[in-house]
Amino acid sequence: MFEVRVPGLPPHESDQFLAKLDAFLRGPRFTYQHRWTVGDLLVIDNQRTLHGRTAIGAGGIRVLFRGQITF
Repeated sequence: MFEVRVPGLPPHESDQFLAKLDAFLRGPRFTYQHRWTVGDLLVIDNQRTLHGRTAIGAGGIRVLFRGQITF
């Protein structure tokens, strides 16, 4: 287990800052939610995108394939 903190801030101020940052980054301006259908392919730049997912439903399957391009 680990804890994320902002260096130089007391724990309560760090928690407040990170909560505000999280709410800002999850706002509609910066959020895209994909509704999956069979055959969909989503390509993202892993170095320029914050990403996550919601829970996978009962009986759901998550399959990941990795491709890498070096410029």
